[in-house]
Amino acid sequence: MDGVDEEIEAMVRGRAGAWVVPSAAQVAVKSRVATARAGWRNAAPDAVRAALCGRSDRRQSKRGVRMCVSELGKHARLIGTQEKTSHRQVYRKTKTKRAFHERVRQMETFVKSAPDKYQRMQRFCALLQLVQSDTTHFLSGSVDERESSTELALGSDDPDRDGTEVKQQGRSLSELIVLLRAVCHVLASTRAKSQHEEMRRILRESGFLEHWSTGALCCLDNSRAQVHPVQLCSLLNAFGKLEVAPPPKLLDALQSACMPFRRFDARGLANVIWSFARFGIRPRAEVLDDWCSACEAHMTAMNSLELAQIIWACAKLELNLPGTLRQSWTCHFQEVAHQLQAQHLSMTMWAFAVMYMESSQKLDAFTKDSVRVCLEQFPRLSVDLKAQECSTILWACARLRLNVTDDFQNCWYAMFVRLASEMSLQSLSNSIWAFARLDWKPTGRPANELLAALSRTEVLLSASPPALATIMWSFGKMKWQMPRELVQKWHELAKRQVKQFNSQAAVSSIWGMSALNISRTNENVFSFWMATALRQIPHMNGKELTCLLTSIARTQYVLPRLSLLRIQHAFLRLERSETASSQTLASFMWAFARLKVRPEPAVLREWSDRVSLCVPSFSLQAVVISLWSMARLNVSVAPSLTEKLMARFEQLAHHTNFQDVTLIMWALAKLDVNVTESFYARWNEAFKRELVAATNLGQTQSLDMIKWAMEKLSEKLFVRDILLGVRVAKMDEMQM
Repeated sequence: MDGVDEEIEAMVRGRAGAWVVPSAAQVAVKSRVATARAGWRNAAPDAVRAALCGRSDRRQSKRGVRMCVSELGKHARLIGTQEKTSHRQVYRKTKTKRAFHERVRQMETFVKSAPDKYQRMQRFCALLQLVQSDTTHFLSGSVDERESSTELALGSDDPDRDGTEVKQQGRSLSELIVLLRAVCHVLASTRAKSQHEEMRRILRESGFLEHWSTGALCCLDNSRAQVHPVQLCSLLNAFGKLEVAPPPKLLDALQSACMPFRRFDARGLANVIWSFARFGIRPRAEVLDDWCSACEAHMTAMNSLELAQIIWACAKLELNLPGTLRQSWTCHFQEVAHQLQAQHLSMTMWAFAVMYMESSQKLDAFTKDSVRVCLEQFPRLSVDLKAQECSTILWACARLRLNVTDDFQNCWYAMFVRLASEMSLQSLSNSIWAFARLDWKPTGRPANELLAALSRTEVLLSASPPALATIMWSFGKMKWQMPRELVQKWHELAKRQVKQFNSQAAVSSIWGMSALNISRTNENVFSFWMATALRQIPHMNGKELTCLLTSIARTQYVLPRLSLLRIQHAFLRLERSETASSQTLASFMWAFARLKVRPEPAVLREWSDRVSLCVPSFSLQAVVISLWSMARLNVSVAPSLTEKLMARFEQLAHHTNFQDVTLIMWALAKLDVNVTESFYARWNEAFKRELVAATNLGQTQSLDMIKWAMEKLSEKLFVRDILLGVRVAKMDEMQM
């Protein structure tokens, strides 16, 4: 069989001599080749498939690729199987660019017309093998010719020769770009995700891009003139669509070739930065500066698509545009807002949301104006939005914490009812997450469509752990009780992928379950995911560790003492930067107070030190929770920490409610703290305000707590007993 393989290879490549005495195997091979060619010429896919697959299973894939190479080369006329011509001679026969493009298009058609996945893989491998081999031979010939023509040009003052050399170089680079784009088009036409990923794996492992990049680098290095911007844009665009970064040497050469950017038009400038964002590499600093200058000069010539591509790429690459460029972008964006299409709107909203994803700062004026324009155009474009774009826009609104109007909400609900059946699980999870962040709780038909979409089998089968965790967390955040059947489906699907759940996904899931009281309605499901989350303790950060602990406290889940010790030791191992959030530190101690479990002394000391460092950034809620937790556990901390918390309360006292003033006074009384005069003055001011404004103190427990605290602290408060009596009498009167 190995001999037959060699003969097929020789025949495919057109290097075999005449067979004087053909063997039976050779006759069979010739017959199959003839059948395959006849099938292709007659456009009969079944005949071609039968000819390609009519071999032993063990050799099927290897021989199928070789047969595809033969058919591909013959149909595109890039390999002469009968003329015995060399690669260099064959390329010389490509006299016009139009003919070359037509032949490459035929190569694409041959691959795209594969009747099944197996044939498509074979033909794709054949395409890579053919282009890689022929490109290598062609480049070796072209480089030699270019060097000789360059020497002649350097030795003569004839301008025609120099122009001929530059033209020849341009043709070579353009043909390389056409071949690379053919591979891009084949990949783009593959819709099935698994098949697309497999083809990308083949592309990476085949070495095709390395060979192609070597050829392109030769063209750029031997160029005696600037490469045309259109060629540079096409080349970068191809790598962007492949989502593969060029090799470092080629990337440096491309960045140098792009400068100066003033040669590019508006479309080219947007295309360049979009391509860099797609393959995920930031241009060099000097390249970015030159690009920004050119963008500012061409800004008024850009349309809505180019503006959307620029802001999307800047968000993807985490680029901060200069102030003048950002201002000109915003002004021109408002002028061309009427040109916005659905895709442009989605890209722009996503970009602004990503820019502020990790930042707690407020939106600047440019962003506010741009987002306002986008929301104004939303009703006009809602009928054209696709399912993914619909969810992306709502996700961006939630990420930016926008106060959307009721009209926007009704318009989005109407669009969701129309598109819910087309949404993927990722789009659905993004929408549900946005509901939770925006405090939306759909009812009626939108709610029914959402639950029906989540129950679809094809949607659930495409679920990933992050999407599943987001759904459970969002339902818990909205306090929207998930149907028992949906909980069971969620559990069965997530259980299959439990090994892929990281710490964040596991904690988000258990937090949502605790908010929905699944620990009571479906104890087995809750226990399984609690055990899954506990296994992730060594990998958790401060926020995840606190969420796990609060979930346990909320459900009063009986946790083994060993697991509690593991949580406390994990807290001690965390860097202080990971627990710098006031909410994280306050909730950590609150959970122990709810569980009525006193932390280890080392944990208490570490917690106190971390709180002391973060008190200036504490919210009012964090101050109250921290003091209440310490009082509930009856822990003694350094007096300086209590004083810092009381001072922080004085700064935030104008934001209090009745519950805050009740809990903080009860905590100070419980801890037997010496209340300062300034603290009592601010507390008394807040208490008087809330007492007058309250229409329903309605909690007997709250009234009892504050009366007990005032009586306990009466000797330390800077106020007469008669004043306390008036306050208590009024509360008793309201209670009755």
